[in-house]
Amino acid sequence: MHPSQLFAWRRNARTDASPQRSAGAGASVRAAAAVVEIIIGDIVVRAGADVAEALRYAISRRAMFERFLTDGRIELDSNIVERAIRPQAITRKNSLFAGSDGGGRTWATIATLLQTAKMNNVDPLAWLIQTLERIANGWPSSEIEALMPWNYAA
Repeated sequence: MHPSQLFAWRRNARTDASPQRSAGAGASVRAAAAVVEIIIGDIVVRAGADVAEALRYAISRRAMFERFLTDGRIELDSNIVERAIRPQAITRKNSLFAGSDGGGRTWATIATLLQTAKMNNVDPLAWLIQTLERIANGWPSSEIEALMPWNYAA
């Protein structure tokens, strides 16, 4: 099985929630993984120490790799996560110029809260305005949990 076939199967699996999806295509992927393991095992015998160590590491984690076959929530790669955290990584780089350690920590806290709002499908600006207004109007510190983005109500 070519890697492009594996990714095509995964794309289809994302849209097809039926049990047949895992049974049918998953069986061919499992068979291909078994063949790859045999080939890798043969390479380990002939490879240098560094390559052999890396391959043994991969083989020992085969069960974790194959988990995507039965759990539709698991992706083959980390592209989705990398795209999601890219804005945070850029913000983190920018916070190096915050002026002080305290300013950097404050920047990081605000950036984290704004990203949390986005992850909870909340408009970050609306949430921030409401939260700052509530704090300015004397919101009790014992009810700080109600100000969190996941508890936001427009």
